[in-house]
Amino acid sequence: TYLLLSLFIVSGLNRYDILFLSEITHEMVFNAIEEPVIVLDSEGYILNFNQASWQLFGALGELSNGDNIGSYPILAHLLFENMVQPVTIDERHYQVRLISILKQHGTIIVFTNVTEITNTKKQLEILATTDQLTGLYNRRYFMDYFDIVQNDGVIVLLDIDQFKKVNDTWGHP
Repeated sequence: TYLLLSLFIVSGLNRYDILFLSEITHEMVFNAIEEPVIVLDSEGYILNFNQASWQLFGALGELSNGDNIGSYPILAHLLFENMVQPVTIDERHYQVRLISILKQHGTIIVFTNVTEITNTKKQLEILATTDQLTGLYNRRYFMDYFDIVQNDGVIVLLDIDQFKKVNDTWGHP
C-alpha cells in the first residue's frame, strides 16, 4: 500500500507540475517584493537576493550568490547591530530589519525606504524650531536646548521699543 500510494503521489506531482510551479511561484513572489531583500546563511554568505537589491546596490557593484556580506562595506556591519536600524545609501534613507531564520541558520535582511518620512520629519523639526520670517531659532528650540544642556549660563533678551522706526530709517538688513 505504501508503494501504491507513493506511485499515486509521484504521478500527481508530475501531472500537475507541482514541484516546478513551486519554484516559479517562489521566484515570482520573491522578485515582486519592492523592498530590497537579501538572504544570508549563518556565516554571512549571500544565498539569494531579489531584483530590488540590484537597483539599491548598483553603486556597490554586482551582488553575487556566494559572496560574503563582509565584501560590501555598507552591509558588513549590519549583522552585528540591532535588529532594526537606519542606514543611508546614496542620499536615500532605509530602515533595515534583520529576520532570523530557524534558530540562527541564516538571516533575511529587508531594506525599507524611509527617505520621504525622514525628510518630512527633518522639515517639520525645522518648522517647529525656527521663526519663519527671520530663520532664527524660536522659543521652543531654546526650551528644548536648555533641557539638554548641563552647563550653567545666562540668557539675555532685548526688547527695543520703537524698533520699527529704526528698521524703516536704516533699512531692514
